[in-house]
Amino acid sequence: MEMQDAVILTHGRSAAAKAFKGSFAQMHPVEYGAQVLRGVLDRVPGLEWGEIEDVVVGCAMQFGQTSMNLARLIVNRAQLPESVSGITVNRFCSSGLQTVSMASNAIRCGQGEVYAAGGVESMSLTLNSYPAYQGACDDQWLVQHYPGAYMSMGETAEIVAAARGITRQEMDAFAVWSHQKAARAQEQGKLAPAIVPVVVTHSDGSPVLDGAGEPILVTQDEGIRPDTTLEGLARLKPCFRPDGRVTAGTSSQTNDCAAFVVLASGEKA
Repeated sequence: MEMQDAVILTHGRSAAAKAFKGSFAQMHPVEYGAQVLRGVLDRVPGLEWGEIEDVVVGCAMQFGQTSMNLARLIVNRAQLPESVSGITVNRFCSSGLQTVSMASNAIRCGQGEVYAAGGVESMSLTLNSYPAYQGACDDQWLVQHYPGAYMSMGETAEIVAAARGITRQEMDAFAVWSHQKAARAQEQGKLAPAIVPVVVTHSDGSPVLDGAGEPILVTQDEGIRPDTTLEGLARLKPCFRPDGRVTAGTSSQTNDCAAFVVLASGEKA
Protein backbone atom coordinates (compact mmCIF):
# COMPACT_ATOMS: atom_id res chain seq x y z
CA MET A 1 0.00 0.00 0.00
CA GLU A 2 1.37 3.38 -0.97
CA MET A 3 1.46 5.86 1.91
CA GLN A 4 -0.47 9.10 1.58
CA ASP A 5 1.00 12.54 2.04
CA ALA A 6 -0.10 14.41 5.16
CA VAL A 7 -0.31 18.20 5.07
CA ILE A 8 -1.20 20.94 7.54
CA LEU A 9 -4.15 22.97 6.28
CA THR A 10 -4.14 25.67 8.95
CA HIS A 11 -3.17 26.47 12.50
CA GLY A 12 -4.11 28.76 15.36
CA ARG A 13 -3.68 29.31 19.07
CA SER A 14 -5.04 31.29 21.92
CA ALA A 15 -3.01 34.11 23.36
CA ALA A 16 -0.65 32.86 26.06
CA ALA A 17 -2.37 33.96 29.28
CA LYS A 18 -0.24 34.19 32.41
CA ALA A 19 -1.01 31.47 34.94
CA PHE A 20 -2.61 32.37 38.29
CA LYS A 21 -3.17 36.05 37.48
CA GLY A 22 -3.91 36.10 33.75
CA SER A 23 -7.09 36.21 31.71
CA PHE A 24 -7.77 32.45 31.77
CA ALA A 25 -6.79 31.83 35.41
CA GLN A 26 -10.36 31.00 36.49
CA MET A 27 -11.61 29.79 33.11
CA HIS A 28 -12.18 26.09 32.48
CA PRO A 29 -9.65 24.76 29.94
CA VAL A 30 -12.43 22.92 28.10
CA GLU A 31 -14.00 26.33 27.42
CA TYR A 32 -11.00 28.05 25.85
CA GLY A 33 -9.86 24.79 24.27
CA ALA A 34 -13.20 24.49 22.47
CA GLN A 35 -13.16 28.13 21.36
CA VAL A 36 -9.70 27.75 19.85
CA LEU A 37 -10.61 24.47 18.15
CA ARG A 38 -13.69 26.03 16.54
CA GLY A 39 -11.71 29.11 15.55
CA VAL A 40 -9.07 27.01 13.82
CA LEU A 41 -11.66 24.84 12.06
CA ASP A 42 -13.37 27.99 10.83
CA ARG A 43 -10.15 28.79 8.94
CA VAL A 44 -10.90 25.85 6.63
CA PRO A 45 -14.29 26.89 5.18
CA GLY A 46 -14.46 23.94 2.79
CA LEU A 47 -14.26 21.38 5.58
CA GLU A 48 -17.34 19.57 6.85
CA TRP A 49 -16.68 18.98 10.55
CA GLY A 50 -18.21 15.53 10.36
CA GLU A 51 -15.31 14.53 8.13
CA ILE A 52 -12.86 14.83 11.04
CA GLU A 53 -11.66 11.37 11.99
CA ASP A 54 -10.23 12.29 15.39
CA VAL A 55 -9.26 15.25 17.57
CA VAL A 56 -5.94 14.53 19.30
CA VAL A 57 -5.15 16.76 22.29
CA GLY A 58 -1.90 16.90 24.24
CA CYS A 59 -1.94 17.82 27.93
CA ALA A 60 1.02 17.61 30.29
CA MET A 61 -0.85 18.33 33.53
CA GLN A 62 -3.76 15.91 33.24
CA PHE A 63 -5.34 16.52 36.61
CA GLY A 64 -8.49 18.16 37.96
CA GLN A 65 -10.10 20.25 35.23
CA THR A 66 -7.92 18.60 32.57
CA SER A 67 -8.60 15.01 33.69
CA MET A 68 -10.80 12.38 32.00
CA ASN A 69 -10.61 12.35 28.18
CA LEU A 70 -9.96 16.07 27.74
CA ALA A 71 -10.01 15.79 23.93
CA ARG A 72 -13.49 14.30 23.82
CA LEU A 73 -14.78 16.91 26.29
CA ILE A 74 -13.43 19.67 24.03
CA VAL A 75 -15.07 18.03 21.01
CA ASN A 76 -18.39 18.01 22.87
CA ARG A 77 -18.03 21.62 24.06
CA ALA A 78 -17.10 22.78 20.57
CA GLN A 79 -20.34 21.16 19.43
CA LEU A 80 -18.71 19.04 16.78
CA PRO A 81 -20.76 16.12 15.42
CA GLU A 82 -21.08 13.09 17.72
CA SER A 83 -19.20 11.05 15.13
CA VAL A 84 -15.97 12.96 15.86
CA SER A 85 -13.86 11.11 18.41
CA GLY A 86 -11.14 12.41 20.71
CA ILE A 87 -7.98 11.09 22.34
CA THR A 88 -5.79 12.75 24.97
CA VAL A 89 -2.01 12.34 24.92
CA ASN A 90 0.59 13.04 27.62
CA ARG A 91 4.25 13.40 26.78
CA PHE A 92 4.71 16.32 29.14
CA CYS A 93 6.39 19.27 27.41
CA SER A 94 6.15 17.74 23.94
CA SER A 95 2.54 16.54 24.30
CA GLY A 96 1.13 18.92 21.69
CA LEU A 97 3.89 18.15 19.20
CA GLN A 98 3.30 14.43 19.75
CA THR A 99 -0.34 14.80 18.72
CA VAL A 100 0.66 16.33 15.37
CA SER A 101 3.04 13.42 14.78
CA MET A 102 0.34 10.87 15.63
CA ALA A 103 -2.28 12.51 13.41
CA SER A 104 0.19 12.80 10.53
CA ASN A 105 1.16 9.14 10.82
CA ALA A 106 -2.50 8.07 10.93
CA ILE A 107 -3.19 9.96 7.71
CA ARG A 108 -0.12 8.53 5.99
CA CYS A 109 -1.22 5.02 6.97
CA GLY A 110 -4.72 5.55 5.61
CA GLN A 111 -6.59 5.46 8.93
CA GLY A 112 -8.35 8.71 8.15
CA GLU A 113 -8.21 11.77 5.93
CA VAL A 114 -8.76 14.70 8.32
CA TYR A 115 -7.53 15.24 11.88
CA ALA A 116 -7.28 18.11 14.35
CA ALA A 117 -4.29 17.99 16.67
CA GLY A 118 -2.86 20.27 19.32
CA GLY A 119 -2.65 20.92 23.03
CA VAL A 120 -4.45 22.54 25.94
CA GLU A 121 -3.01 23.45 29.31
CA SER A 122 -4.28 25.15 32.47
CA MET A 123 -1.34 25.72 34.76
CA SER A 124 -3.50 27.96 36.96
CA LEU A 125 -5.89 25.20 37.92
CA THR A 126 -3.61 22.16 37.93
CA LEU A 127 0.03 22.99 38.68
CA ASN A 128 -0.07 23.63 42.43
CA SER A 129 -2.48 20.80 43.16
CA TYR A 130 -0.78 18.21 40.94
CA PRO A 131 0.13 15.49 43.50
CA ALA A 132 3.28 14.26 41.81
CA TYR A 133 4.87 17.67 42.38
CA GLN A 134 4.40 17.27 46.12
CA GLY A 135 5.76 13.74 46.30
CA ALA A 136 2.39 12.23 47.19
CA CYS A 137 2.41 9.83 44.25
CA ASP A 138 6.13 9.09 44.01
CA ASP A 139 7.24 5.49 43.58
CA GLN A 140 9.78 4.97 46.34
CA TRP A 141 11.96 2.55 44.35
CA LEU A 142 12.37 5.24 41.72
CA VAL A 143 13.11 7.82 44.40
CA GLN A 144 15.95 5.64 45.70
CA HIS A 145 17.34 4.25 42.46
CA TYR A 146 16.45 6.78 39.75
CA PRO A 147 16.52 10.26 41.30
CA GLY A 148 15.88 11.94 37.97
CA ALA A 149 12.43 10.37 37.65
CA TYR A 150 10.69 13.20 39.48
CA MET A 151 13.19 15.97 38.81
CA SER A 152 11.72 19.41 38.19
CA MET A 153 12.35 21.31 34.98
CA GLY A 154 14.14 23.97 37.01
CA GLU A 155 16.65 21.49 38.38
CA THR A 156 17.08 20.07 34.88
CA ALA A 157 17.90 23.57 33.64
CA GLU A 158 20.54 23.96 36.33
CA ILE A 159 22.19 20.68 35.32
CA VAL A 160 22.17 21.55 31.61
CA ALA A 161 23.57 25.04 32.27
CA ALA A 162 26.42 23.60 34.34
CA ALA A 163 27.16 20.84 31.84
CA ARG A 164 27.26 23.27 28.91
CA GLY A 165 29.11 26.01 30.76
CA ILE A 166 26.31 28.57 30.32
CA THR A 167 26.75 31.46 32.74
CA ARG A 168 24.10 33.38 34.65
CA GLN A 169 25.07 36.51 32.69
CA GLU A 170 24.60 34.76 29.34
CA MET A 171 21.18 33.52 30.40
CA ASP A 172 20.12 36.98 31.56
CA ALA A 173 21.30 38.55 28.30
CA PHE A 174 19.34 36.00 26.27
CA ALA A 175 16.20 36.74 28.33
CA VAL A 176 16.47 40.48 27.64
CA TRP A 177 16.91 39.83 23.91
CA SER A 178 13.98 37.42 23.90
CA HIS A 179 11.57 39.90 25.50
CA GLN A 180 12.67 42.67 23.15
CA LYS A 181 12.24 40.43 20.11
CA ALA A 182 8.78 39.29 21.26
CA ALA A 183 7.71 42.87 21.96
CA ARG A 184 8.74 43.96 18.45
CA ALA A 185 6.87 41.05 16.92
CA GLN A 186 3.75 41.94 18.89
CA GLU A 187 3.96 45.64 18.03
CA GLN A 188 4.43 44.84 14.32
CA GLY A 189 1.44 42.51 14.29
CA LYS A 190 3.49 39.42 13.48
CA LEU A 191 1.93 37.33 16.24
CA ALA A 192 -1.69 38.33 15.60
CA PRO A 193 -2.41 36.08 12.56
CA ALA A 194 -1.84 32.94 14.65
CA ILE A 195 -4.02 34.03 17.57
CA VAL A 196 -7.66 32.96 17.82
CA PRO A 197 -9.56 35.55 19.93
CA VAL A 198 -11.04 33.92 23.06
CA VAL A 199 -14.00 35.24 25.05
CA VAL A 200 -13.43 34.84 28.79
CA THR A 201 -16.31 32.86 30.31
CA HIS A 202 -17.77 31.92 33.66
CA SER A 203 -18.11 28.27 34.72
CA ASP A 204 -21.52 28.08 33.00
CA GLY A 205 -20.08 29.25 29.69
CA SER A 206 -21.55 32.76 29.87
CA PRO A 207 -19.17 35.61 28.99
CA VAL A 208 -17.36 37.67 31.61
CA LEU A 209 -18.13 41.34 31.04
CA ASP A 210 -15.82 44.32 31.41
CA GLY A 211 -16.68 47.65 33.05
CA ALA A 212 -18.55 48.77 29.95
CA GLY A 213 -20.68 45.64 29.89
CA GLU A 214 -18.86 44.12 26.93
CA PRO A 215 -17.46 40.55 26.82
CA ILE A 216 -13.76 40.37 27.63
CA LEU A 217 -11.85 39.26 24.52
CA VAL A 218 -8.26 38.03 24.84
CA THR A 219 -6.15 38.64 21.73
CA GLN A 220 -2.57 39.29 22.93
CA ASP A 221 0.09 37.35 24.79
CA GLU A 222 0.35 38.50 28.38
CA GLY A 223 3.91 37.66 29.41
CA ILE A 224 6.00 39.90 27.17
CA ARG A 225 7.98 42.47 29.19
CA PRO A 226 9.87 44.87 26.91
CA ASP A 227 11.15 46.82 29.93
CA THR A 228 13.29 43.86 31.07
CA THR A 229 16.90 44.91 31.72
CA LEU A 230 20.15 43.18 32.61
CA GLU A 231 20.29 45.19 35.80
CA GLY A 232 16.82 44.09 36.84
CA LEU A 233 17.48 40.43 36.10
CA ALA A 234 20.78 40.53 37.99
CA ARG A 235 18.90 41.37 41.19
CA LEU A 236 16.72 38.24 41.04
CA LYS A 237 17.54 35.34 43.35
CA PRO A 238 18.02 31.81 41.96
CA CYS A 239 14.82 29.74 42.07
CA PHE A 240 16.00 26.15 42.35
CA ARG A 241 19.41 26.21 44.06
CA PRO A 242 20.80 28.73 46.56
CA ASP A 243 23.88 29.17 44.36
CA GLY A 244 22.07 28.42 41.10
CA ARG A 245 21.91 30.24 37.78
CA VAL A 246 18.21 29.94 36.91
CA THR A 247 15.89 32.72 38.10
CA ALA A 248 12.29 33.70 37.48
CA GLY A 249 13.62 35.93 34.70
CA THR A 250 15.19 33.02 32.82
CA SER A 251 12.54 30.40 33.52
CA SER A 252 9.76 29.53 31.10
CA GLN A 253 6.55 31.33 31.98
CA THR A 254 3.67 29.23 33.29
CA ASN A 255 0.71 29.77 30.96
CA ASP A 256 -2.90 28.89 30.29
CA CYS A 257 -3.43 28.38 26.56
CA ALA A 258 -4.53 26.17 23.68
CA ALA A 259 -3.35 25.54 20.12
CA PHE A 260 -4.47 23.38 17.19
CA VAL A 261 -3.60 22.47 13.63
CA VAL A 262 -5.81 20.80 11.05
CA LEU A 263 -4.19 18.05 9.01
CA ALA A 264 -5.44 16.22 5.93
CA SER A 265 -4.23 13.83 3.31
CA GLY A 266 -2.75 15.49 0.24
CA GLU A 267 -5.60 14.27 -1.91
CA LYS A 268 -8.25 15.56 0.53
CA ALA A 269 -6.48 18.89 0.86
